[in-house]
Amino acid sequence: ILYSPVRASGHVDRFDDFMLKDTQTGECFRADHLIENHLEKLLEIKEISDEKKLEMKRILPQIGNMNAAGLDQLVKQYHIKSPNTNNDLSEPIAFNLMFSTTIGATGQVKGYLRPEAAQGMFVNFKRLLEFNQGRLPFAAAQIGNAFRNEISPRSVSGVEYIIAL
Repeated sequence: ILYSPVRASGHVDRFDDFMLKDTQTGECFRADHLIENHLEKLLEIKEISDEKKLEMKRILPQIGNMNAAGLDQLVKQYHIKSPNTNNDLSEPIAFNLMFSTTIGATGQVKGYLRPEAAQGMFVNFKRLLEFNQGRLPFAAAQIGNAFRNEISPRSVSGVEYIIAL
């Protein structure tokens, strides 16, 4: 996908997650998942006051929408360390989830591999509705490849998706 449409859609600026790095080993962790896991473990500790537990329960659903400063505050407030080494963690760093590439013979045109598999289905929904004579379709499906630049990749970064509404 060319740079201009992806930039205009907001993906270049907003298709990212925050990561935390172990300051000694450089190991990366997805910030929201690490903080959520830590708070959930704290909730299981009986010695923690009900007031503190209530505060953590209030924070948990908001973590996914927090900015870097908010996440950093939680890391410091709850003394969150690297789960594997107990080392300190860096401040949250924005990590773009799209694979960038260059396009063309000169390599001067910037582009990205397809970041989401479902976009085409949503953009073309009007055509699907018209094809179904104005009635809401029972189901819609799309098959294709999508690529995500994961913070903690498991096995593969390019995945074939089957998406259905």
